[in-house]
Amino acid sequence: MPNYSLWLEPTTSTYAPCAKFILDVAHRHAEAPYFPPHVTLVGGFHASDDEHATSIFSSAALAFASSSSSSEDRRGPTIAFDRVECGERRHQCVYLRLRKTEAWRDNFARALEATCASPPGVRASEEDVDAFMPHLSLAYGLTSASDREEVRKEAEAMVARERLDGEEIEFETMSLWETDVEDNSCASWRCVARRRVRGD
Repeated sequence: MPNYSLWLEPTTSTYAPCAKFILDVAHRHAEAPYFPPHVTLVGGFHASDDEHATSIFSSAALAFASSSSSSEDRRGPTIAFDRVECGERRHQCVYLRLRKTEAWRDNFARALEATCASPPGVRASEEDVDAFMPHLSLAYGLTSASDREEVRKEAEAMVARERLDGEEIEFETMSLWETDVEDNSCASWRCVARRRVRGD
Protein backbone atom coordinates (compact mmCIF):
# COMPACT_ATOMS: atom_id res chain seq x y z
CA MET A 1 0.00 0.00 0.00
CA PRO A 2 1.15 3.58 -0.62
CA ASN A 3 3.01 5.40 2.12
CA TYR A 4 1.66 8.77 3.32
CA SER A 5 2.81 11.51 5.68
CA LEU A 6 1.19 14.45 7.46
CA TRP A 7 3.17 17.66 7.23
CA LEU A 8 2.93 21.10 8.75
CA GLU A 9 4.13 23.81 6.37
CA PRO A 10 5.45 27.12 7.75
CA THR A 11 4.44 30.59 6.69
CA THR A 12 6.34 32.32 3.87
CA SER A 13 8.79 34.09 6.19
CA THR A 14 10.23 30.71 7.17
CA TYR A 15 9.33 28.69 4.08
CA ALA A 16 11.08 30.92 1.53
CA PRO A 17 14.59 31.06 3.06
CA CYS A 18 14.49 27.37 4.01
CA ALA A 19 13.36 26.37 0.50
CA LYS A 20 16.22 28.38 -1.01
CA PHE A 21 18.70 26.77 1.38
CA ILE A 22 17.48 23.23 0.58
CA LEU A 23 17.69 23.98 -3.16
CA ASP A 24 21.21 25.42 -2.84
CA VAL A 25 22.37 22.28 -1.00
CA ALA A 26 20.77 20.09 -3.68
CA HIS A 27 22.60 22.00 -6.41
CA ARG A 28 25.97 21.52 -4.69
CA HIS A 29 25.58 17.92 -3.54
CA ALA A 30 24.46 15.31 -6.07
CA GLU A 31 23.06 12.97 -3.41
CA ALA A 32 20.95 15.70 -1.74
CA PRO A 33 17.45 16.12 -3.24
CA TYR A 34 15.15 19.11 -3.09
CA PHE A 35 12.03 18.81 -0.93
CA PRO A 36 9.57 21.40 0.37
CA PRO A 37 10.27 22.75 3.88
CA HIS A 38 8.03 21.10 6.44
CA VAL A 39 7.73 19.54 9.85
CA THR A 40 6.56 15.94 9.69
CA LEU A 41 3.75 15.55 12.16
CA VAL A 42 3.12 11.88 11.35
CA GLY A 43 5.19 9.97 8.83
CA GLY A 44 4.96 6.55 7.31
CA PHE A 45 1.33 5.54 7.61
CA HIS A 46 -0.33 3.39 4.98
CA ALA A 47 -3.64 3.76 3.17
CA SER A 48 -5.13 1.85 0.27
CA ASP A 49 -5.45 4.91 -1.97
CA ASP A 50 -5.72 8.71 -1.97
CA GLU A 51 -9.39 8.66 -0.99
CA HIS A 52 -8.68 6.51 2.05
CA ALA A 53 -5.63 8.63 2.95
CA THR A 54 -7.64 11.85 2.61
CA SER A 55 -10.27 10.49 5.00
CA ILE A 56 -7.55 9.77 7.55
CA PHE A 57 -6.04 13.19 6.91
CA SER A 58 -9.38 14.91 7.57
CA SER A 59 -9.72 13.10 10.91
CA ALA A 60 -6.15 14.01 11.87
CA ALA A 61 -6.65 17.66 10.89
CA LEU A 62 -9.79 17.88 13.04
CA ALA A 63 -7.97 16.24 15.95
CA PHE A 64 -5.05 18.63 15.52
CA ALA A 65 -7.35 21.65 15.39
CA SER A 66 -9.07 20.56 18.60
CA SER A 67 -5.74 20.62 20.45
CA SER A 68 -4.30 23.76 18.79
CA SER A 69 -6.13 26.93 19.69
CA SER A 70 -5.21 30.07 17.81
CA SER A 71 -4.22 33.13 19.79
CA GLU A 72 -6.03 36.47 19.72
CA ASP A 73 -4.04 37.63 16.69
CA ARG A 74 -5.34 34.53 14.90
CA ARG A 75 -1.90 33.14 14.15
CA GLY A 76 -1.42 29.52 13.26
CA PRO A 77 0.20 27.06 15.68
CA THR A 78 3.73 28.07 16.60
CA ILE A 79 6.79 26.26 17.90
CA ALA A 80 10.10 27.71 19.05
CA PHE A 81 13.42 27.16 17.29
CA ASP A 82 16.02 25.42 19.44
CA ARG A 83 19.21 24.80 17.44
CA VAL A 84 20.68 23.46 14.20
CA GLU A 85 21.74 19.83 14.41
CA CYS A 86 23.26 17.07 12.29
CA GLY A 87 21.99 13.51 12.23
CA GLU A 88 23.00 10.26 10.56
CA ARG A 89 19.59 9.27 9.20
CA ARG A 90 18.98 9.97 5.52
CA HIS A 91 16.01 12.25 6.23
CA GLN A 92 17.62 13.89 9.27
CA CYS A 93 21.03 14.99 7.95
CA VAL A 94 20.83 18.66 8.87
CA TYR A 95 17.78 20.15 10.49
CA LEU A 96 16.33 22.84 12.70
CA ARG A 97 15.50 21.21 15.99
CA LEU A 98 12.30 22.64 17.49
CA ARG A 99 11.22 22.71 21.11
CA LYS A 100 8.79 19.98 22.08
CA THR A 101 6.40 21.41 24.62
CA GLU A 102 3.52 19.64 26.34
CA ALA A 103 1.16 21.30 23.87
CA TRP A 104 3.10 19.83 20.96
CA ARG A 105 3.18 16.42 22.60
CA ASP A 106 -0.61 16.63 22.66
CA ASN A 107 -0.74 17.84 19.03
CA PHE A 108 1.33 14.88 17.93
CA ALA A 109 -0.57 12.36 20.05
CA ARG A 110 -3.94 13.41 18.61
CA ALA A 111 -2.69 13.32 15.02
CA LEU A 112 -1.03 9.94 15.57
CA GLU A 113 -4.20 8.48 17.05
CA ALA A 114 -6.17 9.61 14.01
CA THR A 115 -3.73 8.11 11.51
CA CYS A 116 -3.54 4.83 13.43
CA ALA A 117 -7.33 4.62 13.57
CA SER A 118 -7.27 4.10 17.33
CA PRO A 119 -10.63 3.46 19.04
CA PRO A 120 -12.18 6.61 20.54
CA GLY A 121 -10.62 7.52 23.86
CA VAL A 122 -7.48 5.42 23.34
CA ARG A 123 -4.39 7.56 23.72
CA ALA A 124 -1.14 7.18 21.80
CA SER A 125 1.54 5.39 23.79
CA GLU A 126 3.95 7.46 25.86
CA GLU A 127 6.79 5.70 24.05
CA ASP A 128 5.55 6.96 20.69
CA VAL A 129 4.98 10.47 22.01
CA ASP A 130 8.42 10.54 23.64
CA ALA A 131 10.02 9.50 20.34
CA PHE A 132 8.48 12.46 18.47
CA MET A 133 11.17 15.05 17.70
CA PRO A 134 9.77 18.11 15.94
CA HIS A 135 12.28 19.31 13.35
CA LEU A 136 12.47 21.05 10.00
CA SER A 137 15.00 19.34 7.75
CA LEU A 138 17.36 21.38 5.56
CA ALA A 139 19.22 18.51 3.89
CA TYR A 140 18.60 14.86 3.06
CA GLY A 141 21.02 12.21 1.91
CA LEU A 142 24.42 13.64 2.84
CA THR A 143 26.57 10.59 3.52
CA SER A 144 29.78 12.41 4.48
CA ALA A 145 30.09 13.63 8.08
CA SER A 146 32.23 16.53 6.88
CA ASP A 147 29.55 17.55 4.36
CA ARG A 148 26.89 17.42 7.06
CA GLU A 149 28.99 19.57 9.36
CA GLU A 150 29.72 22.08 6.59
CA VAL A 151 26.02 22.36 5.75
CA ARG A 152 25.16 22.65 9.45
CA LYS A 153 27.46 25.68 9.77
CA GLU A 154 25.90 27.20 6.65
CA ALA A 155 22.47 26.58 8.13
CA GLU A 156 23.43 28.34 11.35
CA ALA A 157 24.51 31.36 9.31
CA MET A 158 21.21 31.30 7.38
CA VAL A 159 19.21 31.07 10.60
CA ALA A 160 21.05 34.08 12.04
CA ARG A 161 20.74 36.04 8.79
CA GLU A 162 17.00 35.37 8.53
CA ARG A 163 16.56 35.93 12.28
CA LEU A 164 14.92 32.56 12.81
CA ASP A 165 16.92 31.93 16.00
CA GLY A 166 14.87 32.65 19.06
CA GLU A 167 11.73 33.05 16.96
CA GLU A 168 8.45 31.21 17.14
CA ILE A 169 8.02 29.47 13.80
CA GLU A 170 4.41 29.72 12.68
CA PHE A 171 2.57 27.15 10.57
CA GLU A 172 -0.41 27.90 8.36
CA THR A 173 -1.03 24.66 6.50
CA MET A 174 -1.37 20.97 7.28
CA SER A 175 -0.82 18.80 4.23
CA LEU A 176 -1.09 15.17 3.20
CA TRP A 177 1.72 13.82 1.03
CA GLU A 178 2.34 10.51 -0.63
CA THR A 179 5.98 9.87 0.27
CA ASP A 180 7.69 6.85 -1.24
CA VAL A 181 10.61 6.41 1.18
CA GLU A 182 12.44 4.30 -1.42
CA ASP A 183 12.59 7.29 -3.78
CA ASN A 184 15.80 9.01 -2.71
CA SER A 185 15.25 11.77 -5.26
CA CYS A 186 11.90 12.73 -3.68
CA ALA A 187 10.73 13.40 -7.25
CA SER A 188 7.67 11.18 -6.85
CA TRP A 189 6.54 12.82 -3.62
CA ARG A 190 3.27 14.62 -4.18
CA CYS A 191 0.79 16.65 -2.21
CA VAL A 192 -2.60 14.95 -2.02
CA ALA A 193 -4.50 17.46 0.14
CA ARG A 194 -4.01 20.63 2.16
CA ARG A 195 -5.93 22.29 4.94
CA ARG A 196 -5.34 25.73 6.42
CA VAL A 197 -4.64 25.70 10.16
CA ARG A 198 -4.00 29.41 10.53
CA GLY A 199 -6.75 31.56 11.97
CA ASP A 200 -8.62 33.88 9.60
